[in-house]
Amino acid sequence: MKKIKSAYIGYELPDGTTSGIRVKTFKNISSDNSYSIDYVRNSAKAFNFIIGRFAYWSQRKNSAQSSVIVVDKDLSKYIQNSRSNAAYVLLKLRDLFNLEFTRQKSRGGARTITLNKQVIDFMKVYSEDALTDYIDKYEIKDSNMIYILEQIYKYRIWEVTDSQLTFDEKMDKAGFIYDNQNYHHYVATSNKRNSARIQVIEKHQDKLSEVQQSQLKRIKEESSKGRLVHYLFTLLIKLEQKITFLTRKKDDQQNKTEEQSNSPIDRNRTEGEIKTTETTSAVTQKIPEDKLSPRDYVLFMYTWNDIAEDNSMPKLKALTEQRINSIDKLVKIYSKGELFKALKNIPHLYHDSSVYQYKMNFKRFTRDETFVKLMELTSSDTRNTEESNISFLNRFFSNIAHKDIPSFETITEAKQWLRAQKA
Repeated sequence: MKKIKSAYIGYELPDGTTSGIRVKTFKNISSDNSYSIDYVRNSAKAFNFIIGRFAYWSQRKNSAQSSVIVVDKDLSKYIQNSRSNAAYVLLKLRDLFNLEFTRQKSRGGARTITLNKQVIDFMKVYSEDALTDYIDKYEIKDSNMIYILEQIYKYRIWEVTDSQLTFDEKMDKAGFIYDNQNYHHYVATSNKRNSARIQVIEKHQDKLSEVQQSQLKRIKEESSKGRLVHYLFTLLIKLEQKITFLTRKKDDQQNKTEEQSNSPIDRNRTEGEIKTTETTSAVTQKIPEDKLSPRDYVLFMYTWNDIAEDNSMPKLKALTEQRINSIDKLVKIYSKGELFKALKNIPHLYHDSSVYQYKMNFKRFTRDETFVKLMELTSSDTRNTEESNISFLNRFFSNIAHKDIPSFETITEAKQWLRAQKA
């Protein structure tokens, strides 16, 4: 099948009429590269395959196609699994997106798939809150189906063009691409051997921190023994991504002026970054508190939303696995007390709306440089009101006691309770 990276495809509207929309792959990558990545679930690979089929036939026939034929044999080849498994995955996608399937009686394991608006709506989802709204809108209640949707959300490689997105969706998309840049880089270079990646990194070791150089050493040792485990392979991709970014930036600067210095750019040598690095290292040596309880996660969510009421912040609509992992990471490095301290310091930041749409959002909060800044905040920004400055002096950092939040045995129980509050 010809490699297609962009096409105008069709889809069916709820009233039975058809419409069209342009889709393309993230960063102009080839969709074929995504099928060989073993840690990506078959459901995500199948979704990418189906959208790729629509793109292929729409471009080949020079008209937007709202229906295409998909054969089990073809899909099994791309997801590298049996035909029976390919058929099973297709049925799951049919039920998840309410797709219309019509069996082709003359061809074994073939069906005509008609694309619908529910799929297009999903392709405009670029944040966890938007994903929660999507799940509620289409009444997806089965936990297995929600898990499949989350996998597709994370590992899809097709997007709709920015002209089809609202301003908020564009902002969410920018964050989504930033969060998934390592995966997109891996897809774009999936036919590259680990030894070649290591060679590229070794040429620019001066751009790595001591920790990263230690990681590279371990990666080289394990790579010489055979295949890298997923954790080390992920580290390898991150290191290569960093080197690629820094070298490309240097090349771009050299192209702008012939007088620019050819010396390497060491991004870790600015005074502010050195201070942040030293602070982070010192804080890391603290003994972390016990792991958060399920109630603590709910308490964090409620505290965040309390603060969001009077500040330019998006509320948290759901307690997702990704958010739980991000919170755990902060608590492991710093502590539970520092987590809530940083959270309750947010109101005392100054919000420059010309730079950020929100004073704070969850993704920015969990980044090390932002978290350290909040954690070490000792006074309210002078550009804030006098009332805010007084409030800062009278602040307290004990956990907010929400009497209505019960104790939970498991995270699942906590999530069920949260969903029940919305009902």
